[in-house]
Amino acid sequence: MIRRISVIAAVFTFCLFGYASAETLQGIQKAMLAGDYLAVLSECDMVISASSHDNSLDAAYYYRGLSKLRLGQVSSARSDFEYIIDRYPESAFSADARTGIGDTYFSAGDYESALAGYKATITDFPDTDTAPVIYGKMARTAALLKRGGEAELYKSVIGERYPLSLENMLLNDGAPAEVSSETDGRYSIQVGSFGSKSNAKKLADKLKKYGYNAYVSETSGKGKAFYRVRIGKFSARPEAYSVKERLGNLGYPTQFISE
Repeated sequence: MIRRISVIAAVFTFCLFGYASAETLQGIQKAMLAGDYLAVLSECDMVISASSHDNSLDAAYYYRGLSKLRLGQVSSARSDFEYIIDRYPESAFSADARTGIGDTYFSAGDYESALAGYKATITDFPDTDTAPVIYGKMARTAALLKRGGEAELYKSVIGERYPLSLENMLLNDGAPAEVSSETDGRYSIQVGSFGSKSNAKKLADKLKKYGYNAYVSETSGKGKAFYRVRIGKFSARPEAYSVKERLGNLGYPTQFISE
């Protein structure tokens, strides 16, 4: 009887701890979206210090590294990303951590090492969902290194393999034209583009949980339908750009839309 009670207590404690970890992780993600990087650092430090057995530690190290990167703590951010690769090689954050290593070099102006880091991500995680974004980083970095041919090669890979990706549209269409008014008109932020409506809806639903007015807009091109996930409408451009920056900090390939 005592043994049974002990087992039940252990299971209850495990479930309670798992719930608390999920709740804390959600708070960290909200703070990231809000651009409160100091709060993210504090929360992640608490999670990491609490227990070496927490199954959210890889996420905590990733968001802590990402926050440090945004705060200019480049070397420390790189250490967190490298720790994920070493300690949690099978983590869902491993590919993003590998990309993060490249981003730390890019932020430091070491474009050669940044490009090598992005290439390592594609080599180690060829099927990652963020492949179009990574190839885009490679194209822009190669251009900064004045390797035009190499940059065009990466752009062509995006066009051939990911023709409906937002990254392909950004690289081929260029930045949207600036509008002259700061207050007139309506603005949106495009967060993703999918060939699958269900995938677009999943992203929109996730953004709604964070308090954003996300919606799915259907369009077509070359005889195919695809679904764009957007946030808005915003009446003021600065407000739209603020949201664009916050989402960009989480790795979303955002695009400013003026309508």
